[in-house]
Amino acid sequence: TSVPELAGSTWRFACRLDDVEGSGTTAFDFVATLEREADPALVEDDKRRGREVGPVSLVEPTPVIDRVFGWLSEDDGPDGEFARINVKAADGVLRPGDGNDIYLQARLKRDADGVRLD
Repeated sequence: TSVPELAGSTWRFACRLDDVEGSGTTAFDFVATLEREADPALVEDDKRRGREVGPVSLVEPTPVIDRVFGWLSEDDGPDGEFARINVKAADGVLRPGDGNDIYLQARLKRDADGVRLD
């Protein structure tokens, strides 16, 4: 699925957890919107850095996600552009000692139809 641009787009994200004994969660998904950054100074700074960022909002609450932080899109060299979102898992989802931050990353593909995540 292509969208005109990342900011303002809504996606279903899926995450599979490997070897999380006792958590009761092996996979989950959620729907989130990649919001447009509202602060003009941050938008300008990100343009200078060759990236795009913004907040993330959950479309529907889920017991697995405690908090959403934001999204980032930038070029990482020969592999091309990627998009990454950062969320905080609820307590007990991840193995104790692993922290609760989860980063989901996908390759960004741009074409005449817009942008898509692979």
